[in-house]
Amino acid sequence: MSMVDITVGGKSYAVSCADGQEEHLARMAAMVGSRVEKLARSGHPPDEARLLLLAALTLADELAESRETQEKLREQTAGREQAAARAVSLAADRVEAVAGRIDKT
Repeated sequence: MSMVDITVGGKSYAVSCADGQEEHLARMAAMVGSRVEKLARSGHPPDEARLLLLAALTLADELAESRETQEKLREQTAGREQAAARAVSLAADRVEAVAGRIDKT
C-alpha cells in the first residue's frame, strides 16, 4: 500500500491506495477538488462537509448518466449485430438456393 497526500478544498489528506495507483488517485482527487472549488465559487455555503457531499453527488450524477449512455450504446450495438447476423443468414440462404439451382442444371 502507498500513501498519497491529496488536497481538496484547501485541506490536505493522507490517503492510502494500492501500489501503482498513486497517479490515478491524484487525478481523482483533482476532479473532486475542482468540483468543490466550483461549488464554493457558485455561492454555496463554505461548509466543508456540504461542499464535499455536493461534489460527490454531482460526480455520481455524471457517472450515472455515463452508465446510461453506455447501456444504450450496448443495446444499439446488439441490435445492429442481430440485424447484421440476419442479413448474413439471408444472404447465405440465397447463395445456397443459387448453388442448388446450379447443381440441378
